[in-house]
Amino acid sequence: MFYIADSTAPLISIFISEFPGDDVVPIGYNLTIVCIGNKSRGGNSLPFSEQPFRVQLFYRKQPIKLCGGITSDSSDTKTCAYRIEKASRNKSGEYGCMVTNFMRCSIAPLTLHLVGKYDNLLDWTNVSEFLKIIMNCFNKA
Repeated sequence: MFYIADSTAPLISIFISEFPGDDVVPIGYNLTIVCIGNKSRGGNSLPFSEQPFRVQLFYRKQPIKLCGGITSDSSDTKTCAYRIEKASRNKSGEYGCMVTNFMRCSIAPLTLHLVGKYDNLLDWTNVSEFLKIIMNCFNKA
């Protein structure tokens, strides 16, 4: 998922590296939640104000990993990754990412659903709810 923010806030994306574009993943696999922060489109007069300063990952609103935070780092991109070994259902839930520069921050959520094997991945989905989501997408276009 990619999010567009205020021009002074860092650009942000969050995804599952082994299953890009999916939020429903079979249990038992290793997976990595990845957050990438890129420099903002706008800055101020301070040097490096648009570069991402810190990337922090959350699980159920609790911090789980912090990356960056070194003032001498002037990279245009910062990445933070959280590895989940042999994922089980209790690792399902909302993950989040916050990327901060010296002006603003950007926040992005990712809700992870860990379910059974590939042959029954859609068992958790209520079909009428799924159709409602599809119709909402077409109605917004």
